[in-house]
Amino acid sequence: MTMQPHLRRWLGENGFAVERERLCRTANGKLYSVLCCHFTGVCYVPSCPLIGDAIVADDENAELAGEYLTSRIETLRRVAEGRSSAGIACEEELAALEYAMRMSASISG
Repeated sequence: MTMQPHLRRWLGENGFAVERERLCRTANGKLYSVLCCHFTGVCYVPSCPLIGDAIVADDENAELAGEYLTSRIETLRRVAEGRSSAGIACEEELAALEYAMRMSASISG
C-alpha cells in the first residue's frame, strides 16, 4: 500500500488501464484498494496517482468510500505538513489532498 502511487504511475506509463477499483476490509479492520487492470497499450499519466479515480465511480464502494477517503485525507495532510516543515516539496501531496477532499465532498452530498 505504501507503493501505490508508483504502481499507478507504472501501470499508466506501460499501457495498463485500471478497469475497476474495489475497497475491501481485512479481518483486522484495515481498508485496502484492489485494482483490476488490463493492458490497452495506451500510455497515460494518472490524474492523481496517490488516490484512485475509480473509487467513487464504483457503487460497490459506497459503504467504504467515505471512510477510505477520510483516512487518505488525514494521511496526506500529515505527510504534506511533515514534508513542508522539513523544507521538502509537497506539491503532489497537496494536489492529492485537494483531489481527495473534492471526492469526499462529492459523496457527502
